[in-house]
Amino acid sequence: MVFGVDPLRVVLIGAGSLLLLVVGGFVGLVVAEPDRSEQAVSSFEGEKYGFSYPEGWKRITGVDFPLAEATGQDQVGDTVFGIDRENWVSVHRAPPLDEAVLEANIDQFVDYLDGFWPKFVGAVEGGQLVVDPRRLSRAELPGYELRVRFESVGGILVEQRIVGFFEGETQYIFNCQHRPAAGPQVAREVASGCSLAVESFRPGPVS
Repeated sequence: MVFGVDPLRVVLIGAGSLLLLVVGGFVGLVVAEPDRSEQAVSSFEGEKYGFSYPEGWKRITGVDFPLAEATGQDQVGDTVFGIDRENWVSVHRAPPLDEAVLEANIDQFVDYLDGFWPKFVGAVEGGQLVVDPRRLSRAELPGYELRVRFESVGGILVEQRIVGFFEGETQYIFNCQHRPAAGPQVAREVASGCSLAVESFRPGPVS
């Protein structure tokens, strides 16, 4: 199946490197998310989408895109909230595909990602695919997720969970990054913020 878009554009989002694009079997630190039942949250409402994030997080700018640079892609990252420039969650609406991705063909798209992703992450220093792309669905939106590890700017080791959801030909990508050296508390906070953003996501336009 050909989805009519350069694979690199389909998956490169976000800040820090990989995108677009994303859970178990984590090599190294295993992050247990805290209970969010009483978590205070803030909301972002934009023209392209809306989502919630932990109260106290700030809007982050100037985030680096090592993978995008290594593969000659444009650096893209619509919205980034987090603790600092190394620990954050970004959300991005990618250019439309030529073909809609639906529940009926999401497995084929995941296979499509699985075929070139190792080359993707191998383009950056210390790049490693920690968890292979796998199917993931939220509400009526089919999607996928994966995990990667690589060295960001300055040789800083970071880990990312990448999640993508489709609304027809439109793909929304979540890039959730934390720096292991920052400690387990930061890792848990980013994991919790990532899940909050994914679960509360509202495709745009948002009124």
